[in-house]
Amino acid sequence: MAVNLDTIEAKLSKRAVFALTLVCAFLLALRFAAFEYVTLDYEDFLKPWIQHFRDNGGLAALKGRIGNYNIPYLTLLALFSYLPVSDLYLIKLLSVVFDVVLAFAAARIVAVVKEDERYTVGTFIAVLALPTVFLNGAVWGQCDSIYGAFALMAIGSALRGESRPAYVYAALSFGFKLQAVFIAPAMVVFLIARRIRWRDIWVFPAVYLLTISPAVIAGRDFVDVLTIYFSELGTAGQALNYNSPSIWAIFWQVSASAELEFVGIASALFLVEALLLVSWLNRKRQTNGTLLIASALSVLGIPLLLPHMHDRYFYLFDVLSVALFALSPYWLLAALAGSFASILGYWAYLKMTWLLHVSYGAWLLIATAIALAAGYGFYLLRGYLSESREHTLYIGDEIMQIKTLVVGPVQTNCYIVTDEDTLDCAVIDPGAESPSVLDYIDEHKLNLKAVFITHGHFDHTTGIDELIAEKPGVPVFINSRDVASGSGNDDYKYSPSDAVKAVLRSYDEGDTIDIGRLRFLVLATPGHSVGSVSLTVRANHNGQEERALFSGDTLFKDSCGRTDFPGGSMDILQGSLKRLAKLEGDYEVYPGHAEATTLSAERLFNYYVKYAITVNS
Repeated sequence: MAVNLDTIEAKLSKRAVFALTLVCAFLLALRFAAFEYVTLDYEDFLKPWIQHFRDNGGLAALKGRIGNYNIPYLTLLALFSYLPVSDLYLIKLLSVVFDVVLAFAAARIVAVVKEDERYTVGTFIAVLALPTVFLNGAVWGQCDSIYGAFALMAIGSALRGESRPAYVYAALSFGFKLQAVFIAPAMVVFLIARRIRWRDIWVFPAVYLLTISPAVIAGRDFVDVLTIYFSELGTAGQALNYNSPSIWAIFWQVSASAELEFVGIASALFLVEALLLVSWLNRKRQTNGTLLIASALSVLGIPLLLPHMHDRYFYLFDVLSVALFALSPYWLLAALAGSFASILGYWAYLKMTWLLHVSYGAWLLIATAIALAAGYGFYLLRGYLSESREHTLYIGDEIMQIKTLVVGPVQTNCYIVTDEDTLDCAVIDPGAESPSVLDYIDEHKLNLKAVFITHGHFDHTTGIDELIAEKPGVPVFINSRDVASGSGNDDYKYSPSDAVKAVLRSYDEGDTIDIGRLRFLVLATPGHSVGSVSLTVRANHNGQEERALFSGDTLFKDSCGRTDFPGGSMDILQGSLKRLAKLEGDYEVYPGHAEATTLSAERLFNYYVKYAITVNS
């Protein structure tokens, strides 16, 4: 993984950690100071519910119908009835605890999208400081932070390719609140992109059944509990809008009707279908960035179009929009628009008057939704154009093609290098998403002859097992110094399965491997890990020699690999950088992450390369 240009090891100083701790303490103190504020929701609903549990045996009271919240939250309220503490404090404390979990979940998403700790920490603080997050739990005493935290954990797990955890978190989110359905289209997009698996979908109903089990154990009818959301659909109200900045806030003087309800529901369904269709057509071009935008479109577009939405239903978008800032500062406007629009709705309820009419927020969110759709299209189009410019080198009169697939939670570059005369190919660093690799190989009728691993870190090796399962007997090459000695992944090394051990081969400095007519030369380039290697291939085009260098995580455009993992050494890495810089002639450089470059450009502009040459000269 690349590091920031200004520092070799991006770590937070003790002073920064202390300052961040003070900021977090201040934000939590503000919440505790608001605990005395009482809303009508507490007086009319939450307080009577807890009293009902207190008067009817606590958890035993779950056997009857009470309130219009789902079983997990009612179970927590039943547990509160046993405690000799203010009900108001317990309800708000629960929400504040999940405020912290929510901030962590958002930061976890950013950690996948942006390899910069400053963005991760900044997201955590920003979510804690969001006015809607503060008002929702500490002031209002609502539980949106609970379902919201689990929803964002589901998205974060899906981005990482953690299929079963994603389903677990999604089920927990849905278990707490029906509004979790806003992430349902996003989860389908993750399925289409193969970040989560169809075969794991059983986890969702299994976990959901566990969330409703306390009521069943207490004696409530199972079917009644299972269909609780269907019976509560009528409790949303009959008005087109309830202080929500949805499009229906613009038509606030229009009376509800069956025809308008149909228009809203049909529009939301059309948006979902369009999102899924575009995602399907571009399923092989999805990146962490496009998946994050698709998730934001899902949690914004659905409540924007549906009728009967309430003031708090844009909560998920308010939080997820903060994570968008990690993609580009451009998305700061989306975050500001989302928060401002929601504040108008919150203000209307909490103050019983308008700050500005929520229709102003609706217009902002409409513009934001259009911007998100345009951004989604832009990123996918950029991927298409990049794909259409697949690099080709010429071997004599024939062609060698280099296909780049960006895979996994940290956007690893997986390369498929093919001799188009023989259709023999090698895969370099299958870090994840092996189905995409296999699809490309099968679609182009290629003969997979070898798998090359530049180093043993998880983001370059996770996809090996699935690849070998489909292509048995194909040798896997890795430097033995990057293979774990025991059964565990000690020192961040690769721990091969028994199936891979049968085909595992070690390569080192000076070794050559022929794939068709392509000859790969192995260069030992340790520093990022003890066994890191780089691979070179030379080619000819009309008598001109061309060279390709696969540098793993040793050399990046304008940067170099980090050295704070076990086995890393900046001194050794500088030697490797100098060694690559001293290669004769120019090379097209294909790194383990980020965009390709050339060796001549890195010699001229890469600070780390220039420093390595100077220090070691």
